[in-house]
Amino acid sequence: MRRIFALLIIVLSILSSCKKENEDFFAEDDNGYPTIQIDSIIHSYISKDDNYFYEGLFKSKSNIVHFNLNLKANRKYRISCSQQFEDSSTISLSLLTKTTDTITISEKINLQNVLYFNSLKKQNLILQAQLQNEYNISLDYRIFFEELAYDTLQLNNNSFEYNGHFSDKVTDTCYFFPSNSYWHRWLKYANNISDTCSISYSIKSSIENKDAEFGFIIVGSDQLNKGSQFEDDLPNGIFFSIKNNQYQITQIEDYNSTIIESGDLGNPIDRSKAITLKIQTNNTDNTQKDIFINNNIITSVNSSSMNQFYIVFSDRTKETIRVFDFLIKE
Repeated sequence: MRRIFALLIIVLSILSSCKKENEDFFAEDDNGYPTIQIDSIIHSYISKDDNYFYEGLFKSKSNIVHFNLNLKANRKYRISCSQQFEDSSTISLSLLTKTTDTITISEKINLQNVLYFNSLKKQNLILQAQLQNEYNISLDYRIFFEELAYDTLQLNNNSFEYNGHFSDKVTDTCYFFPSNSYWHRWLKYANNISDTCSISYSIKSSIENKDAEFGFIIVGSDQLNKGSQFEDDLPNGIFFSIKNNQYQITQIEDYNSTIIESGDLGNPIDRSKAITLKIQTNNTDNTQKDIFINNNIITSVNSSSMNQFYIVFSDRTKETIRVFDFLIKE
């Protein structure tokens, strides 16, 4: 009898432990909609094909698709929809309760329809995607499900905060894995830097891609931009960017981002080969920051300050980008 009682106690303990362990998991839904789970490390949905988006096809305006979303407490989520060759304003997104009451709807930001949601508690909700205009042909779409969270990594013994999918398996190198999300991804130097320092780093891509934008931001803010084409994407600051062998300097400000300067790089650059970017204070004028690519001076920007520094990539490609040889000199 004592043995039976002891065995019963052990079984009850195991069942109690299992119940406690499974409290963090959501119950499966039986409404027939696909259920979206967000990876806890990448902070994004990942498909069985290792894509960072759900890909589908609308065949007519009457098509409406639904997804079950399992959301955690005290997290902010961004859900966006885009197409490769179409204006995504043709597709609207709506976040619904389990009883199909509307919580919020998407808005147009650049080429996407985007929906943000702050989840204050663990909950199951429904996402609805629907065509807004008539189409004579079928329309493919991609929906990105993302938790807005930032992680940290080390690069040459320097701490960086980042968004997107970066990996730092080697001490002096990190890798960026784009996902075609149409957002920018960045590495933010963790500390403020002196106004007279110089910064350099190198990048190398797995493929040659002239259409993919990259660059850096100086005088960056801690908060993301509001009210311009960079809203909830990049911080305010001075953005030096390169695309199609052209450079551009943009002053990013809330509700008003302005192109200060643009021009041709001159010598062609190839991202499949190492490219070194450098910014340093001008030797004769502390209010000027000189910008170099592969030791060739490209331009100068008016700024006596450096403040926050961001390494920036456009997440509109499918490649692997290596970032290495980061060096900061005071």
